[in-house]
Amino acid sequence: MLLLDEPTNDLDVQTLAVLEDFLEDFRGCVVVVSHDRYFLDRTIDRLFAFRNGMLERFEGNYSAYLEQRQVHRLAQPAPATPATVAPEVTAATGASRPASKPRRRSFKETRELAQLDSDLPRWEAEAGRPRAGAGGGRGRLRPPGGADPDPGGPQQPAGHR
Repeated sequence: MLLLDEPTNDLDVQTLAVLEDFLEDFRGCVVVVSHDRYFLDRTIDRLFAFRNGMLERFEGNYSAYLEQRQVHRLAQPAPATPATVAPEVTAATGASRPASKPRRRSFKETRELAQLDSDLPRWEAEAGRPRAGAGGGRGRLRPPGGADPDPGGPQQPAGHR
């Protein structure tokens, strides 16, 4: 039996893929508490959610659960008097948050975003530099086959070749 509490919070993409593959082949019982909807879709086939103080069981992944909930909501008649908005229940955790609040970034997402912000200027600078051997030194890139699609190409001023 495996108990996993927010297993995706501190994993990079490659490690997350390894975990998902491992769980797919694991033949024991796995209890996962997670807010990562993609991870839940890939790894679960039975879901438990707390609703109105009761434990609800659903056979299927998280997306199927959401679809079933949406169908159920549409089938119910609208209340005659406006009531306060009930918080949305997050599957498998019992945690609730108001439906109108945007989802907060996880620690991992915040860290990856900060890393992207710091790497982006370097990547842009590297993209702007001609690569050695590309385009015969003229700064033009050739397609993967190596053939120059326009051998005449744009003419450069004399002395700049």
